[in-house]
Amino acid sequence: FTEFVARARMVGEVVYEDTRMIGAYAADRDQTAQLREQLEGQQAQLRAVVRETEDRQQALQSQIAAKRDVLRAIVRERTAAEQAVRELEEDSAALEDLIQRLQPSGTGFGRRLAAFLWPLRGSVTSRFGFRIHPLFGRRDFHTGVDIAAPRGAPVHAAFEGTVIFAGWYGGYGKLVIVDHGNGLSTLYGHLSEILVTPGQHVTRTEALGLVGSTGYATGPHLHYEVRENGRPVDPQH
Repeated sequence: FTEFVARARMVGEVVYEDTRMIGAYAADRDQTAQLREQLEGQQAQLRAVVRETEDRQQALQSQIAAKRDVLRAIVRERTAAEQAVRELEEDSAALEDLIQRLQPSGTGFGRRLAAFLWPLRGSVTSRFGFRIHPLFGRRDFHTGVDIAAPRGAPVHAAFEGTVIFAGWYGGYGKLVIVDHGNGLSTLYGHLSEILVTPGQHVTRTEALGLVGSTGYATGPHLHYEVRENGRPVDPQH
């Protein structure tokens, strides 16, 4: 009986130990499952963070590429603007020689600038002298005045004279030059259409052409110049 009791006690201890081990195993298994779930959740979060980081990197690279494209475009536009300003300056300087060559000798009509009329009705959007060019954003010397007017509005001669040039002239676009004698001449630029021919005598207020935006222009307007012996003077003085 003593041996039986001892064996029963031993079996009980074994069963208890097995039960304890099974419980510990179950607890470890549950804990492992929880840890696995936490790890999988953290991995999912990590993958989401990685995807978000990659998306941000791609967006940043796209922004950098776009900014580089914009910068290259700005450089090209600036280079083109500088070239255009130089061309306008060269055209203006060349006009002085052209007018001096085309103006006939003698006193001609002998009128003073004060007797000249305004070539068309409109507001002056850019005056004579230094300014920031509205198209190129560069500081340049404006050799005339810009008068805003609707496209196709008639442009009249400021005074009687003789047309010495009518045609395309660089940044001026379609241009008419009228000689008024005594070294005075007037220029009418950016026309959409020219209505006179070289050598034609025009009277004061006679239509020379129509307002346009040919050449270097931001929109329909008349570029009006007055020149004395080929050199530009302020039309408003």
